[in-house]
Amino acid sequence: MENNKMDEIFNFCGVNSEENKQLLRFLINTEEDMSLFMDKYYTGEIVPNMRDFQQYKRSQNMMSEDEFLAKFEENKKEALEGLLQEPISENMLGYMSKHSVTEKELYARYKQSPKRSYINLVRGYQGSVKPAHDTLIQE
Repeated sequence: MENNKMDEIFNFCGVNSEENKQLLRFLINTEEDMSLFMDKYYTGEIVPNMRDFQQYKRSQNMMSEDEFLAKFEENKKEALEGLLQEPISENMLGYMSKHSVTEKELYARYKQSPKRSYINLVRGYQGSVKPAHDTLIQE
């Protein structure tokens, strides 16, 4: 998606934090994504709207454990981004090793808590259930 179109969405929706911009850029890849988000998910409450759209995208990109593990073997970053529908930085890839979480454990945690963010899945966060992306900034 072109940067100027994304900037228009950010301005229209009032997206100010870099974290939220990064997630929305990740979730909206095509004109169809933009139309779907604006027509069906955007209600003026950008953070919950992004969470809902992220859950929709997760449901559209479901992977079996075997598919995930095979993709993880090929390309960890792409496998994680495909499963979780959130951007994963190179630094974030090291979190699994740091917290001694295998890809199999991460997948099991995801299936148990499919609305959790990567960071919270790795850390094994089991606090109160929040919608989708736990690290989004309230604007």
